[in-house]
Amino acid sequence: MIVITTDHGRDAATGKDHGGQSERERTTWIVTNAKPLNTHFKNATTVDIAPSVLSFMKLDVPQSIREEFDGTSFLENVSISNLTATKEGKKTTLTWNALKDKGMVEIKVSTTNNFKEGKTDSYKSVGKAEVSSGKYTFTLPESSTGFYKIIVASPDNALNRWIVKK
Repeated sequence: MIVITTDHGRDAATGKDHGGQSERERTTWIVTNAKPLNTHFKNATTVDIAPSVLSFMKLDVPQSIREEFDGTSFLENVSISNLTATKEGKKTTLTWNALKDKGMVEIKVSTTNNFKEGKTDSYKSVGKAEVSSGKYTFTLPESSTGFYKIIVASPDNALNRWIVKK
């Protein structure tokens, strides 16, 4: 398996330099000889490379660790991709691209980040939705830390996002 990518795009105004946060500077590309590629590949980013290499090498990664990945394999079956989380008032809205029409997602929330110390986080289920809906709105549980890890688990893959109150 060969994967080639760039580490950054270029300045939006001049096509030079890098390091800013414009869409053009944050846009990268990926080329690979791996086959077959799933439907997520057309929107893959650099964070998707590590899960794809692990999949290609057939390394068994525990689900609790896979749920911490920022990316999604572009070689495995996927039901959802491109998860976003938007908080407005007390409501949080999750949106995702539905890559399959059938199945349910489960939304789980943790208010800890014990994983960074090699420990496990305790997640609480806050609801379920149809994969095809591409959206779920809920109220975050109370947290003294203002920190939330959200996992959306689908039949084929899981995605995560963090919300940190300032």
